[in-house]
Amino acid sequence: GFSDPAARALAHRDVASAWHDYLNTENEGRPVLLLGHSQGTGELVQLIQEEIDGNPAVLSRLVSAMLIGGQVTVRPGVDVGGSFQNVPACRSRSQTGCVVAYNTFAEPPPAVSFFGRTSTGRQVLCVNPAAPPGGRAGLDPYVPRSSAAGAQDVVGFTAYPDAVVGECRSGDGADWLQVGPAPGVAPLGDALSSDRDPAWGLHRIDVNVALGDLVDLAAQQAATFG
Repeated sequence: GFSDPAARALAHRDVASAWHDYLNTENEGRPVLLLGHSQGTGELVQLIQEEIDGNPAVLSRLVSAMLIGGQVTVRPGVDVGGSFQNVPACRSRSQTGCVVAYNTFAEPPPAVSFFGRTSTGRQVLCVNPAAPPGGRAGLDPYVPRSSAAGAQDVVGFTAYPDAVVGECRSGDGADWLQVGPAPGVAPLGDALSSDRDPAWGLHRIDVNVALGDLVDLAAQQAATFG
């Protein structure tokens, strides 16, 4: 399981091996965008630390790292100095070689939250993918669609442009992406709810709640990268 150091080490060796194989046989100098969520974000944080952050030749190929639903950290008030030394927070839509990270909550994270808080003296990074410089902005969720009411399968996704508003907030030692329904827009039912303990926040929809924005941001970063 995730709490077993031996299992985590085995999983990371697999990720690192796949990365080396990709660079050596498939990449051919092309730009790279990394995307992970939750445990995937944890694996990519370690991969960047070991393979990219201190390697200018590989870092120069990084379009961005979208590391969602994890604990990417920075020094308080600074865009580096936590998880990474040379991969700063993305602060514009055209910035490349940077990181997008956030944890989604509909309410301020509780004191026992699994995300948005750290005891290391660092600050958990929040970058709003719809507004990297900061501020409140409409988000474009992609909500899973089932074959029938109550069914658990996923047969597609429905886009709801600007149906949600999001803003990075800080308070009481926490940093998070605060989201809620946009005024005057048809509600999304239970799409912004969670059946988990409040300590999880909206972890299960971290990506879905801003999927349209992540895609658009990636496209703009790639275009800027050339």
